[in-house]
Amino acid sequence: MPFADPNCPICNGTGHVFEDDGRIVPARGRTCVCLRAAVDRLRNEAIWAESNVPEKYRNATFEGFSLRDGTIMDKDPEGGNLPVSLWMSDVDRDKRDRMAAITETPLRDVTIILQGPYGAGKTYLAAALLREQVLRHGLSGYYTNFYGYLRRVRPDGAEAAEQRALRKKIRESDILILDDIGVEKASVFAMGELWEIIDERVGYNRATIVTSNVAVKVALRIGDPDARHKGPESEEAFSIGERIYSRMRNRIVISWPTSTIDFREEQHIANKAARLEAQAREVRAEIADGAVVRLEPTPEPETAAERAPESTPPAKDGDA
Repeated sequence: MPFADPNCPICNGTGHVFEDDGRIVPARGRTCVCLRAAVDRLRNEAIWAESNVPEKYRNATFEGFSLRDGTIMDKDPEGGNLPVSLWMSDVDRDKRDRMAAITETPLRDVTIILQGPYGAGKTYLAAALLREQVLRHGLSGYYTNFYGYLRRVRPDGAEAAEQRALRKKIRESDILILDDIGVEKASVFAMGELWEIIDERVGYNRATIVTSNVAVKVALRIGDPDARHKGPESEEAFSIGERIYSRMRNRIVISWPTSTIDFREEQHIANKAARLEAQAREVRAEIADGAVVRLEPTPEPETAAERAPESTPPAKDGDA
């Protein structure tokens, strides 16, 4: 149960506003703003708990977004022909700040496209944005991996009741994270499902956050010159992709350089190097311990005079 702020100067911690004679003020809604804020906060936290965001991103914040070290090569932002070297931390800070600025107002009627290589932090920033929108503005949100969604809505996928509930979440949530489009096979079924999602959400002025490991036009198979040679189904899928992109009105595209290093792979390599170094230290310590043992003085061998004469066995009968 939510509680009023005990330090509230309006209600003095009671949760209600009173007249001087002790009567509750009907015009103020009977309930103090501090108690209403506590109720809203609990409601928003309950909405966030139902957002289906993966556990590793549940506490994602813009402040917690890691800025990477090192440099990358990218196109010259000034339009030059030669690539330029950029600090990865500057690239990450720019993407983070752009996303943080978006969350200042409730998201409506917009498609935010985050495109870039694996490990750039796209899903983390999408989750941080959704979390802010839910907790700050009280909007409903839902996360789904597009490939996982396709597996569940196929005829041989989830039960019919589960499919209806999933489609309802996808259709009615104020903000939808559609993660990792483009990894699925370019089929009419996949592109048709994506078209239905985008078309309905745009029609109701709802916001969608799309992430892709390639440029979204590539993910939608737009402009493939060989589409017509891959059969009618492939050609139709490419045609649907073009309609999807044109339907994504009010697009905000945030792109990472394609040469960005996979941060997760960097972490894996660093952890592996640390393990190997720890093993090497253990081996060096064992060798050092062995060296100490070998350096201990060993007794000198006895001389012939110091050795006791060996006893001669008694002669047996018949021995020469």
